[in-house]
Amino acid sequence: MVSISEDNKRLIRFQSLSRYSNFYQADGIAITKDDQHISGIGAHRHDYYELEYISAGEGLQWINGYTYVVKKGDVIFFRLQDTHEYDSFRGMDVVNCCFHPDVVPEVKLLENDTMGAVVVHLTEEAQREFEQLLSLLQKECAQKKEYCAEATRHYLQLLIIFLKRTGYMSKTDGVLWSELLRFLSENYQTVTLDEAAAFMHVTKNYFCRAFRKTTGMTFLSYLTNLRINAAKTLLISTDMPVVNIWDTVGFSQAKHFYHAFRRETGCTPTVFRSQFKQGYMQ
Repeated sequence: MVSISEDNKRLIRFQSLSRYSNFYQADGIAITKDDQHISGIGAHRHDYYELEYISAGEGLQWINGYTYVVKKGDVIFFRLQDTHEYDSFRGMDVVNCCFHPDVVPEVKLLENDTMGAVVVHLTEEAQREFEQLLSLLQKECAQKKEYCAEATRHYLQLLIIFLKRTGYMSKTDGVLWSELLRFLSENYQTVTLDEAAAFMHVTKNYFCRAFRKTTGMTFLSYLTNLRINAAKTLLISTDMPVVNIWDTVGFSQAKHFYHAFRRETGCTPTVFRSQFKQGYMQ
């Protein structure tokens, strides 16, 4: 878990969203698009609600101090109190639906859930439906036709209902999976499959199937992503020798680390550090 001081939690206000080149607003609702997202704006929270959708690529999210691997098809609901920061090394495209707290009362369906902000992966079919609703909402915000206010609220209500129907805000399973991902974020260096299954109180076979269905990834792939992203952070932010990094982030053998790192980034750790410091990473 990453500790974030109150002084470092920058407040982003709704009116500042117009800084995006792809920005569409109508009556307290805005759609923003951040294509080929490279770096975040630091740890921050909003004075508005936000539905964030990863429409392409993959990257890393820090949410309320916890680390999550995010990729195409993931959606997150951010409440007013949630703090987050995100970054990407593999061309992440993000679509945000932002809205004032008083725009639609249905937001309380999400706000009141104990699950809070957590990354949830949509199935391919659900992704298509979610993207269609976002597109219709964006179109209304852009065209501002007659009854625009009513139409934008309508599509936002449908987005919220859609998330409820897909089980995004399940108060039982959702909370437990959220706790599991936080547990993995805090213990990725040493956690085992047995420990993760025990955390969910299920057998290993059931856990593996459920984990892949919920996250879209195998347990090993998810854990490897956490470790590789931790290695990237160390390569960028410290001068720690590469020979020490693989063991620090939880790899049992150097050859496994180098193979996984090259598969994820297309280069060696040394080249990655060198290119980033020279300003070539995009």
